[in-house]
Amino acid sequence: KPNLEALAQLEPAQKLRLIRLMALLRLAVLLNLGRIARSLKITRVKPTATGMQISLPEPRQRISLFAKDLQREQKQLAQLGFELQISYVDV
Repeated sequence: KPNLEALAQLEPAQKLRLIRLMALLRLAVLLNLGRIARSLKITRVKPTATGMQISLPEPRQRISLFAKDLQREQKQLAQLGFELQISYVDV
């Protein structure tokens, strides 16, 4: 759990960079939990002005546990002012 007091002391650009790094690390952990097929690849990770956008190559129903984990991360990151946008791309 992030230290909100420490984050509040950072300059906005530093805070966003640190939260982006935390989000990437948390996504890496989720990808390695074993709840999804090892062949799943995030097709795109793009920084945005207020957060990050990720694209997944499979429909949600095939990765439902992972999708639920991502939704939980969205809510937790939103509390830090970080928007995690998730899109599902059919391939």
